[in-house]
Amino acid sequence: MKVLSILLITLFSVSIFSYAQEDFKKLKSTGGCEDCNLTNITLFNASFIGANLKNSNLSGSDLSKSSFIGANLSGTNLKDAILIGAFLSTTNLKNSNLSGANLIGTSFNNADLTNANLTNADLTNAKLTGASLSNANLTGANLRVANLRNVIAVNTNFSQAFLIGTIFIGANLRRVDLSGADLSKSILIDANLSGSNLFQANLTEANLQNTILNEVKYCNTLMPYGLEVGGC
Repeated sequence: MKVLSILLITLFSVSIFSYAQEDFKKLKSTGGCEDCNLTNITLFNASFIGANLKNSNLSGSDLSKSSFIGANLSGTNLKDAILIGAFLSTTNLKNSNLSGANLIGTSFNNADLTNANLTNADLTNAKLTGASLSNANLTGANLRVANLRNVIAVNTNFSQAFLIGTIFIGANLRRVDLSGADLSKSILIDANLSGSNLFQANLTEANLQNTILNEVKYCNTLMPYGLEVGGC
């Protein structure tokens, strides 16, 4: 049985516990807790490597710099959680809720975020190389200078997202919704945007070298070469 390894800076940051203490004890003793109430816990630099936290509620929790490498967080509620500098590479985050979460500098390399809710999340400087984001919702998310090299994001919603300087080299972005998104200075070399929605998107100074733009939908789109009025 794997024991949760925790380096505590501050274990409890609130005077009234909103999580179920029995669930927290289970988490500490076994390193996992499926369908558990773990809201608003504070654990820095904790190790959840390979842990099973499927369908658990971690909303509002501060798990900065913690490691979830290879863990199962499918269906987990991480709404408004703080995961600054956390490690979620190869983590299963299918159908998870990360809306409003602070994910600055977090590593999601090769993670599975299929159908995840990342609306209004802050992914500034996050690493998502090779991650799966298909059918995920990133409406209004902040991905400034994030690395999405070779990401698979088919049918993903990036509408109104901040993608300034974001790296999309080799990314599969077929049929994504980029309406109203700011992609200025983004790097889309060898990316595939076939069938994508670029209504009122801003691609000023974006690098579109070898980018596939078949059947893209334009409407007052700011391209590197000027305004593309399209079929509004």
